[in-house]
Amino acid sequence: MKRLTVFVFFVLFFTTIFSQEQSSKDDIRPNNVFGFFSNFGICQPVGSHVATDIVTPHGKEAYSLGFRYQRPISKKFSIETGICYSKYAIINHLVDHNINDYLHEILKTISVPVLLRQYYPNNYFLRFGSMIEFGLSRKGEYGITDAQTGFGISIGAGKEFFLNKFSLDIAPNLDIHSIIPFSSHLFQQKLIVLGLKIGLCYNLN
Repeated sequence: MKRLTVFVFFVLFFTTIFSQEQSSKDDIRPNNVFGFFSNFGICQPVGSHVATDIVTPHGKEAYSLGFRYQRPISKKFSIETGICYSKYAIINHLVDHNINDYLHEILKTISVPVLLRQYYPNNYFLRFGSMIEFGLSRKGEYGITDAQTGFGISIGAGKEFFLNKFSLDIAPNLDIHSIIPFSSHLFQQKLIVLGLKIGLCYNLN
């Protein structure tokens, strides 16, 4: 029921915004924007069993690199999507009667974001939406943290800078992964990532 509620929320949210903007077709800008982006930051697993008497996880660096397509639907809103490769480093501190050691863990994922961007004066913007993420094979890496395969959310706010047909945007960004996991259990972990997202785009129109 929880998964269905969140999914319906996202559908209604985007449908409402899109319908309102389509009612005023004079505002639509037929621009097609392609570009690349990267996100640098830190990550932290959260969940009811991530910290125990045996294992305590500590998130470290997080890095993402992706391709983006952006399509304005009005003067104030645009939709963006694409594909993104991410890598997360986690240190699991083992604490037991006879153990005091660390296990280094690497998570790798591929995700497809679907985001709504709202513009404000002076090219400031707010970006919010969902992402579909798939965990990649770890091939021998320690698998203490869940793979993060599922639906997550992303929110950020920043500013765009324009030079002819190129644009650069910089925005602090917060991602919460696996809010709706594809296959979950009682103690499903979620990965929180706080980073700085930088994008370079080219306007084809």
